[in-house]
Amino acid sequence: MKKIFLNKKEFEAKELYYFTVGRQEYFKPVYTVWVANNLIKRDENGDAYVEIPFKNCHLSQVKNGLLLKEGDKNLYLFEIECGYRGDAEILEIKTDADHESFFYDIYESEKGNLGISAGVIILTPAEKVKVKWQRSGRLYGEASHGIDVLYVDGKTETIEEIDEELLREID
Repeated sequence: MKKIFLNKKEFEAKELYYFTVGRQEYFKPVYTVWVANNLIKRDENGDAYVEIPFKNCHLSQVKNGLLLKEGDKNLYLFEIECGYRGDAEILEIKTDADHESFFYDIYESEKGNLGISAGVIILTPAEKVKVKWQRSGRLYGEASHGIDVLYVDGKTETIEEIDEELLREID
């Protein structure tokens, strides 16, 4: 499980909690995810956070971003880093059930000249999600393509540099 610490905004004597994902030009966030107060956890210092993958939730689009509240689906967050001065792309998402995806870019510099990584928020009732990805740029020995399998308990399996035909034969 990955902890995402939340930012706080006070409005009309209420505390609203949120986190941002993605970075556009000049590091402007792509999505602001507002979190319902009953879903927030606190650590020993009193800091608010959520754990991803998130079970039993729903994500809906609102005027100022996305709203995370109680529901019957699971939320996964996946990001793939690009190589130096390259880019990354999420090619395919497979689940056992219907899914909703919110894609975003992650600029590694103000204008993206140092590379543009990729990310996605996936909302589905499925217990596991397969994400196929590729990346370019100077990779320094890292894989240029692969498949990650994300499980709802937080476990992740990565298969790098595998031929698709071989994978089909194994399945």
